Amino acid sequence: MTPPTPAGIRTIALVSPLGGTGQTTVVANLACILAQREVPGLALDLCAQNALGLHLGRAKSVKHGWVQLVDADQWWGDAALEN
Repeated sequence: MTPPTPAGIRTIALVSPLGGTGQTTVVANLACILAQREVPGLALDLCAQNALGLHLGRAKSVKHGWVQLVDADQWWGDAALEN
């Protein structure tokens, strides 16, 4: 965890070169804990399976995640889930 910036913003990064290590589950649980404590946050998952949205309540997986949208020069916010 990085020290807080003057605005009090912190960055937490979970990184592993391997799939199936539970990163998405940990990110989803961390995001939920912070939300329960009313701490604003942004959770990003760079996994091609787009599983973070499913963990956070999306009804079904989106066809394209934000990386594909950015690569196609489209607005990535369409792939976002606000809850």
